Amino acid sequence: MAKAVSTDTFRRDLFYRLSVSSITLPPLWSRQEDIPLLVREFIEKYQAEFDSPVKDISPGALQKLMIYKWPGNVRELENVIERAVAFSSKALIDVKDICLPEDDACLEAKTFREAKSQAVTRFEKQYIQELLSTHKGNISQSAKAAQKDRRAFWELIRKHKIDPRNYKITSG
Repeated sequence: MAKAVSTDTFRRDLFYRLSVSSITLPPLWSRQEDIPLLVREFIEKYQAEFDSPVKDISPGALQKLMIYKWPGNVRELENVIERAVAFSSKALIDVKDICLPEDDACLEAKTFREAKSQAVTRFEKQYIQELLSTHKGNISQSAKAAQKDRRAFWELIRKHKIDPRNYKITSG
């Protein structure tokens, strides 16, 4: 940023206001020991967000991440893991689930129809769970809120293997 100030592309007064203290963080490729820790943190974050079955990463997939140069640093790593968790239907992220810019095959791995189907499935399951939670496991009320026939709503519950009893509040 100091270079930008010297070439008058960044305001000097703003630079001094912002640079109270500076931290120089080496690029991710030079801190390979951080990659496994970051990967596990991102898996945990996106597993919860997407209600994904992913729990861990295979040694081969982790190795693939370790040898990549990460020009986008931690943000790029996070995006790669987010995509892997979002599109995986297994408990373990494998090498083929890791899509890096240099992998042309990754772009062709899923068709639009496959990706859309997975996204719809995840949405349906999360939506049903939220409705059941809101309506304390009451299927009729949940179906009414979704503006669906009770029988059709029940079929969605069965399709996604959701147990409505898990959403009922019992008084102890």
